Amino acid sequence: MTNAQALAQNKLFLVNMTRFVAQTKASCDEIVRLVLFDFSRAIVMRTPVDTGRLRANWQFGVGEIPGGEIDAVDPASGLGGPTEDRLASGARAANAGTIHYIVNNLPYAAVIEYGQYPNPPKGGGRKDKTGKHVTLSAGGYSTQAPQGMVRITVMEYKGFIERAVGIVKSAGFTWHR
Repeated sequence: MTNAQALAQNKLFLVNMTRFVAQTKASCDEIVRLVLFDFSRAIVMRTPVDTGRLRANWQFGVGEIPGGEIDAVDPASGLGGPTEDRLASGARAANAGTIHYIVNNLPYAAVIEYGQYPNPPKGGGRKDKTGKHVTLSAGGYSTQAPQGMVRITVMEYKGFIERAVGIVKSAGFTWHR
C-alpha cells in the first residue's frame, strides 16, 4: 500500500467516524427529548387540579434548578394545556449530556406528593359543581393523587426510554455491537 492509498483510507475512516459520531449524538439527543417530553407530560397530567395553580407551576430547567413560583393557573383537564406546552418547549431544546430539571416550587407540592395532610382532615376541601362539600384528602394523602405525581411517573421511566429508543431505531438508526 502506498502512502497515498493509506492517506485516502485514513481520510475515508475519518469521514465515516465523523458521520457516525454526528448520527449517534443526534440520536441520543432525540432520545433525551422524547423521554423528557413523556416524563413531563405524565407528571402534568397526574397533577391534581383544584384551582390549577399546582399544575401551572411545573417548570423545566437545563443545568440549574428553576427558582420561584409561576403566577398562573392551568386548569386544563386534557392534554395540550399551557403548562404541558411550556415543558414540551423545554424538552424540544434538550440535549444529551446535560442535566435537566422538572420542578414545582409551590410549598404544598411536597404535601401533595408525599401525603402530609392532617389526618383526619381539618375541614379542608371545596364545594363541587352541585354545592356538595368534597374532601381533598384521606389518610393524609391527596384523594386526587394518593401515590403522588413524580414518584409514580419515575416508575414508568424505563418504559419512556424503551419507547424513545424504539422511535429512534424505527427512524433508521441502529447500534452495532
